[in-house]
Amino acid sequence: MAASPPTSGNDPPSEQIAPSLFRARWLIGQNIADLDYTPARLAHDLGLSRRSLYNRFADCGITPAAFIRMVRLEQAKREIESDPRGVTA
Repeated sequence: MAASPPTSGNDPPSEQIAPSLFRARWLIGQNIADLDYTPARLAHDLGLSRRSLYNRFADCGITPAAFIRMVRLEQAKREIESDPRGVTA
């Protein structure tokens, strides 16, 4: 299984992920507020061993931890952009 080829540098990362990772993305989204949501918990929720999880992500060129971080950052970006006050100090 290979990651979808990037179409351009401007595409959001979510459009570049392999279809097999959409369930992982959904699970991470469901646990977005849980700072203890780790690759081990993601593997458990997907019914995979940690090794199988890492192999699946390696096929797509990303680690599970980096993928979790990417989903969290995308969510933070959406929340900042949707707040009419923007970022305040």
